[in-house]
Amino acid sequence: MDEAAVQGIRIRLDGLRMTKRSPRIADIAALPTFLASDAGVAVTGTWVNATAGMFPS
Repeated sequence: MDEAAVQGIRIRLDGLRMTKRSPRIADIAALPTFLASDAGVAVTGTWVNATAGMFPS
């Protein structure tokens, strides 16, 4: 794939997001860490959308 094609894909995906940026790896890693911790004990039986709003929950 050439750089122009990659840029086109990025622009298209960015238009689908509800936030200004994609989640970083650290953001994604923090989610299961929180959910597995004592702090996340009250979160049960739910779907957690970590796609920056790109896909509806």
